[in-house]
Amino acid sequence: MTIVEQTADWITGLVQRHTAGWSLEQPFYTDPAVFQADLARIWYKYWVYVGHASQIPHPGAFFTTSIGDEPIVIIRDDDRQVRALVNVCRHRGSLVCNEPSGTVKKLVCPYHQWVYNLDGSLRAAKLMPETLDKSQFGMFSLPVRVLEGFIFVSLAENPPDFDSVMELYRPHMAMYDLPHTKIAFSTTYAVQANWKLIAENFRECYHCGVGHQEYCSVIIGANLDAGREKARQVREESYRRWAGKGIPTTRSLFDSSDVWYYHERYPYQPGFTTMSRDGKPLAPPLGQLEDIDVGVWSIVQYPNFWLDVNHDYAWVMHLNPVSATETNVTASWLVRAGAVEGQDYDLERLMWFWKTTAEQDWQLCQDNQAGVNSRFYRPGPYSDYAEGGPGQFVDWYLGELGVNSAD
Repeated sequence: MTIVEQTADWITGLVQRHTAGWSLEQPFYTDPAVFQADLARIWYKYWVYVGHASQIPHPGAFFTTSIGDEPIVIIRDDDRQVRALVNVCRHRGSLVCNEPSGTVKKLVCPYHQWVYNLDGSLRAAKLMPETLDKSQFGMFSLPVRVLEGFIFVSLAENPPDFDSVMELYRPHMAMYDLPHTKIAFSTTYAVQANWKLIAENFRECYHCGVGHQEYCSVIIGANLDAGREKARQVREESYRRWAGKGIPTTRSLFDSSDVWYYHERYPYQPGFTTMSRDGKPLAPPLGQLEDIDVGVWSIVQYPNFWLDVNHDYAWVMHLNPVSATETNVTASWLVRAGAVEGQDYDLERLMWFWKTTAEQDWQLCQDNQAGVNSRFYRPGPYSDYAEGGPGQFVDWYLGELGVNSAD
């Protein structure tokens, strides 16, 4: 048996002996071999969020990113279509784009100056024979979907159906005119934690009452120790009111272990109209919204996409795994495309809610990783009441590793 086969069998054994309703064994959060399996069986299979269309406003505009070990360039071609290209020259494998972003007329490999069109097709190969079939040496193109300005890429030849999922989202997104938004601010955190610990953290509010007092002051029901009946009543009343105004209230929940996407509209604390310190608007309404009583509409999509849309701004978070114990997390705040900082919105006030909450979470996740690293760590049971989210995520994750264990 080869080392690769032995490793695959070992991971399969880890999956099979997992106790349902408990956290994962240590290697799932710390071992490089499991991390590589995560990349191969999940990150290179699913739709991964990489950025926003406002980052590439015109033909030739690009930004570079990666999914695991795979370098990618996102570029708008001459027909204004969004392209996702593997950022690898077809000559001898150099990176073609080595800047984080910019604008180009053509893509030129800095090593031997092979020239590619904006769609990735090979245009010129210096000092190569005339018999070279350029059509066979274009940059590899990846499947890409643009959901109301949000760009998703898959490294799989046959990725999961995403078109039908996008159709579920669109009725909820239409009122916000999200394609005509811009990133007011974006920042990336190097979080010293496995990507799964971050995903688990963002799937529960067991920790919110103590860990996120600011979050609980804005979102009703976030503090699971208080006001459960009031939160239920406010939610039911909000749904009746929204439905009466024609605001979509349908939702897709994580109701089984094979579901990888969720969306739902939910209310704030009474008196709040957005995610702000005092509940008052922070920026001009998105789209053509006149009635700002729309709550917050949210997406969670495995493995890396979190989105909250208020009437005046949207916040998006995405994960990019670096190693078994490190994850880059990018947070971005979006406002109307024509909004002017200092005039239409104050950046510090706009960022307060999610900057505060997210940075609290990064510390919690890093503390979690530090404890998991201990030789004394053992899996523990999830709360049936408060940690159904992490339990569903772990079941989905193990299902993906198990299904693909022979790969």
